[in-house]
Amino acid sequence: MPFCPKCRYEYQSHVTVCPDCNEPLVSHLFDDKHATQSQSEKPFEKWVPIVLLESRQYAEMVSEGLRAKNIPAVVYSTAGHSGFYGHMADEILKPKGHGHFILVPTEFIEDADKEGEVMLGETWRKSRIKRHFG
Repeated sequence: MPFCPKCRYEYQSHVTVCPDCNEPLVSHLFDDKHATQSQSEKPFEKWVPIVLLESRQYAEMVSEGLRAKNIPAVVYSTAGHSGFYGHMADEILKPKGHGHFILVPTEFIEDADKEGEVMLGETWRKSRIKRHFG
């Protein structure tokens, strides 16, 4: 998905210019602190899942909130789709252990965890992937 380098909003793949900022969209967002020499290089070595949320809405909200704080984040869904048009499956149809992972680069785990806990509180704490949080 492309992103606006100015407002950092994520757009559908067919959009090429941010309608709010009138900026050409880019494939990756770069933080000045973590920018690479060339935008063709990957800015982060390893992305890891830090939480598994059942709610797609929570996952989208948190990932947007993290990006607003200059913490790179993506949502990876394993919840699946159903039906002829690929609609999201109802909660009852989702297999146990599936949902919406939030992934961040390893160097942002601690910052992302603090922000996620502020946003979701107990839901965040219960959804943490244990290997990253002793």
